[in-house]
Amino acid sequence: MNRLMNLIILLAFISTPIIAEDMMAMSEGTSEESSFESGGYGAPVAKMTRLNEKDALLNGVKGAWIINHNFALGGAAYALVNNVAFPAYRDSLDFGYGGVTMEYIYQPVDKVALTAGLLIGGGIIDFNDNLSGSDGIYTFEPEVSAQYQFTTNFRMAVNAGYLAVTDVDLPGISNNKLSGFTYGISLNFGVF
Repeated sequence: MNRLMNLIILLAFISTPIIAEDMMAMSEGTSEESSFESGGYGAPVAKMTRLNEKDALLNGVKGAWIINHNFALGGAAYALVNNVAFPAYRDSLDFGYGGVTMEYIYQPVDKVALTAGLLIGGGIIDFNDNLSGSDGIYTFEPEVSAQYQFTTNFRMAVNAGYLAVTDVDLPGISNNKLSGFTYGISLNFGVF
């Protein structure tokens, strides 16, 4: 948990100057530039990771409210769709997580936009043959993406991140076996 807190503090420290610079630029602009603009998007997402040293496919959705083309606040939810086995259990892992997302969008008016985001939330892991019941977990997932704008209302994004899972209490499972790098693709539909 200490490493997770250190990572959160490091990300906040790194992103603060970028956000402050953008806020200063917005406040120095004309009244037309500093007016409030709002948008939003929804996206199906497919991403790969490694769970218990095996390839795992996660499918999900995310959506967000976009403020002034630069900041997005929303939510996301993902579920494991393929079978991942653990030696302590006969059945495959059931795994799902979700939470609140925050995103900073750099150069949103270009055909290519770069984003840095963060998901903070929780989830559930379980096995059908586990008699003690499901286990609640906490998740933390920083992510970066490159988005290409095909039309005014459609962008395709390539994503990379790191899924950190904590508070795993099931026997034979550890935080490390559920944590790892992620990469994937999303199809973003909305008003950017």
